[in-house]
Amino acid sequence: MKNRKTAKLLIMILSLALLIGSAVGIAASAENAAPEIISQNVEYSGTLNFKFAISAENLGADKTVTVNIYDKNPEEDGAVLLDSTTAEYQDVSDTNLGVQYAYVATSKAAISALNYGTEYYAQAVCDDVAGEAVKYSAVEYFLTRLYREGETVTPIQREHYENVLAYGSTTQKITGDTGTNVADFVFVAAQDGKVNGKDSVVVEKGTEVTLTYTGENSGFAYYLDAAGNKLGRTAAVSASGTYTAKFADFAFNDLSTAATFTPSTITSTGLKSVAVADGDKDVSKYAGLLYGNIGNTTDGRSYSFSITDDGRLKYASPKGGTAIGFVNSKNYESGHNYSVFEADIQIDLGKSASTGNQLTNCMMTCDLMQTSSNTMYRFVMNYKATNGGLEMYFQRNKAYTGVTYKDTSHVTAFIANANDYSVSYKFKIEQYYITATADTVCIISINDKPFMIADTRAIGYEGDCPTSDADVTQWTNSDGVYVIPFAHYTASNTDDTPNFATSFRGFTINPNSGYVCDLYFDNIIYEASVVENVPTFNIAKPE
Repeated sequence: MKNRKTAKLLIMILSLALLIGSAVGIAASAENAAPEIISQNVEYSGTLNFKFAISAENLGADKTVTVNIYDKNPEEDGAVLLDSTTAEYQDVSDTNLGVQYAYVATSKAAISALNYGTEYYAQAVCDDVAGEAVKYSAVEYFLTRLYREGETVTPIQREHYENVLAYGSTTQKITGDTGTNVADFVFVAAQDGKVNGKDSVVVEKGTEVTLTYTGENSGFAYYLDAAGNKLGRTAAVSASGTYTAKFADFAFNDLSTAATFTPSTITSTGLKSVAVADGDKDVSKYAGLLYGNIGNTTDGRSYSFSITDDGRLKYASPKGGTAIGFVNSKNYESGHNYSVFEADIQIDLGKSASTGNQLTNCMMTCDLMQTSSNTMYRFVMNYKATNGGLEMYFQRNKAYTGVTYKDTSHVTAFIANANDYSVSYKFKIEQYYITATADTVCIISINDKPFMIADTRAIGYEGDCPTSDADVTQWTNSDGVYVIPFAHYTASNTDDTPNFATSFRGFTINPNSGYVCDLYFDNIIYEASVVENVPTFNIAKPE
């Protein structure tokens, strides 16, 4: 690369010399002209150099140890040697290696910001004997330092590692790099087990990994992105064995920005299936997932789906009053008593369709559905930019004598700063159906922290249904989680008997008319299973 640049420079110098030689008659007039800088730019070539430590225990102090860097496993055909560096025998007692001496080599194969996600192989050689090739990358190093259990990270180190990852990600984007973005790598660890035979691994988002369970209690694998957000987990397992763990049921970065979304019919009422197409890609997993209503315009209301440049699903509702629905019918069979919907959500507040003024909140009804049209129960989310709070409450069922059809008390999770008109958070809702007592528990978590528990067992009365508004007053338990005694809001519930369903298979979000916003979704976990033992939740009123 340097030779080519030098050649171009020589050619340019020769060309300029010819021009000067042929223009001596006019050059005198500009003899004292000052050179002018007309623009500034940068080259994204800040580099990292990896250091490697090689055990000296079986080698001794007077060996020649070389570290070779390859673009792929050197045992594979076509592996290219990128660098060869001689290691030095050094005192490393002041490091965390746990030994006094080791051979240390610093590779000259520098890694640029565009290659933080590129995998390389390092292999140590001594007396013509090669050790095992070790795969490494910059993104693996930084994510492991950030999130590996037992790793001590100071605040300034954490800030540095996170900033380096962000720099690598944005560098790829600003230069138009089409490779896997640094932000799409995730750190995977296991609770009471191994992931791909190791304590942790760093892989590209969407990669399947194998969890080998080794503990005595129920375990699961969990996943972290570059910002430390958990992307999902496997269902709890209760026996030793190997389980396939996936990052999300639906991560939309496998679709391109050219993907199209077509409603099955154009109508102003009801949720209709939205078909997905993206060239010749296999999009069968999206069949029956996406739903929407008002496919055409009604009173200026409409909706649209699209894929963003960073691989998320965007739902635009320019006037509100339309709904997005997720129905995972493939994953549901009768007999399930545990259901979960989890997603990364971003809300961008829009401007009033009538006045053009910036809106400061967005109120959305959220329904958990037995089908794409039958609501099991409903709650409301309202993001308020005035205080950065996500306000929530359940709606009560008016079918019960003595209980009015109104909302429970409002509770707020603060997820942003005041006057933030764009906010991102992780949302999860879990539902357990307790067959023995015909009770239902619904847990809402915000950013992986339980926030609200709605529990039919917490009403505190004798009998099958509440008898007064006082029976459904929410409180905060001793863990700081809001507890709401509730009964189902159900379309088919017309008498005093609760209609309990075993699991939800559809989830819809409907920005109310006038609450204009764009919603973004990614990393959706959406599944149902049979759970032998329903966890015990803290629903006790504090004394």
